[in-house]
Amino acid sequence: MDVFQAAYRTAHDFDGGASKGGGAVKLAIRMGYNPGTFLNRVNPEQEDHKLWLGDAVLMQVVSGD
Repeated sequence: MDVFQAAYRTAHDFDGGASKGGGAVKLAIRMGYNPGTFLNRVNPEQEDHKLWLGDAVLMQVVSGD
């Protein structure tokens, strides 16, 4: 798995807690990001949006993954 696939999986496999729900949209909100922009950034097929290193680090801290 390459780094872009790993970022995609981290975002989409996010578990926000038993009663809170999860997923990439919930993770984006917890990170303070616009969910649509975040979904584009973690999509490895997206050419116009890229995940920055700071975004990846924050995603790992917030998700615990």
